[in-house]
Formats: sequence, structure tokens, C-alpha cells
Amino acid sequence: MRIYVINLERRPDRRPGIEQQLSELNLSPTWVRAVDGHAHDFGAVHQAVLMQSGLRHTELACYLSHLATWQTVIDADDDHAVVLEDDAIIGHDFLSVTQSLVQWLPRIPLIRLSALQKQVGHTIADIDHAHRLVLPTKSVSGTQGYLVSRHGARRLLTQLNDIRLPIDTALDRYWLLNTPIGVVTPPLVGEDGDSPSDIAEAGRRDVSRDHRLIPRIKDSLRKRMGILTMYARIKGQRATP
Repeated sequence: MRIYVINLERRPDRRPGIEQQLSELNLSPTWVRAVDGHAHDFGAVHQAVLMQSGLRHTELACYLSHLATWQTVIDADDDHAVVLEDDAIIGHDFLSVTQSLVQWLPRIPLIRLSALQKQVGHTIADIDHAHRLVLPTKSVSGTQGYLVSRHGARRLLTQLNDIRLPIDTALDRYWLLNTPIGVVTPPLVGEDGDSPSDIAEAGRRDVSRDHRLIPRIKDSLRKRMGILTMYARIKGQRATP
């Protein structure tokens, strides 16, 4: 299984930590050069998208880094791959559970291995005695780690090329894409709180929402029906052995 790790070229000091974690599982990283939101010309090059989206430079850079990684997955002709950010903390059961999740990729093209919020949603399957695969009904937040199929990378690259939100928020709103995105609970990948990644600034701004009652109700109903429809479709189809 190929492991892509997103890392800024100017931060090679972040590499040994993730390399050590992966080596303990007999895995090695394939490095992906992160887009640097602090580059001197970043604002000028991406001025239109920054103005349109209202994102911080580092939020946009993080988004672009994940898009570039998906393209790398497609170009490498991988059936699937794991994507990690360089502040990832990997659990001891990372490899065994991730390998068990691969069978679900034909139905769920991206499965989040990390979560910064409590995972709430519909259980799709028990992966082992301790982990479940869930279709989330609440925001998961964070992109420290996920498993993605080549088909999923191609699909999401098309669906999310109009940048409006931070990448993790865009993935949280998967129901708008009609593309199921699952999450494993408890998470297999955590965030190094003592040394957070420079790929995106720590913390998230509140994404502006329409607080009028009727649009919020319509949006909530659309979300609920969209998720339930995807859940029924997934449960009605067997995972690939």
C-alpha cells in the first residue's frame, strides 16, 4: 500500500517523525511537495481564488496540496493509497484496519482515518472488535489521514475544483457531492498537537452560514435525505472481497 505524505519543502525537519512511525509498520512514505501558502508570490498567483473563497493563504495552500496529491494518485495508477499530512500520529492498528477498509473503496471512494470532532453517523460495518466504518452525519474536520481509491481521487478532483471552503469542510459536506465519504471510528490517525503541521494554520474559522430559518431547515432536510439515500445504497451492495 502506497503512503503519500504531504510535506513542505522548507520543512525537512518534519520528515523523520513520520518516517519512524511508518518504518515500525514496515512502510515507507512517498513524499508530496506541499503548496506553500507563505511563498512570496502565492497571493499574486492565487489572488482570484483567495478573493472568491475568502480563505487564508495557508488554507488555500492546504486545499491545493490535497488536490495535487489526488492527481499524483491518479498519475501513479495506484488502485488506492493512504494520504497523510506530516503532523500525523499513527496508531498501532493503523495497517491492519486500513487493509480491512480497502474492500469498501468501490462503494466509499474516500475513508477518513482521522477526525478532530466526535464521529456521529450511520454504522456501515464493524471492521474489527474495536473499529467501525461510519457514514458521518456531523462534521469530522481535519485531513491528517485518509484512504482514497484512484476512482475516488479522480471523482473528487473534478467535483472539488471550484474552491470555496477549507478542504476538510468541503469533505464534511460530501452529501452535496453525492459521493459517500466515510470515517473510521475510533480514528487510526491523530494530530501531533505539540508540533502541528505548517501546511495549514492551526484552527479553523467558522464558515459563514445563512442563519435564516427556512434555508437552514431546507439545507438540513436535504442533508438528511442525501445521507440516508447514500447509506441505503451502500448497505444494499456488498463490499468487494
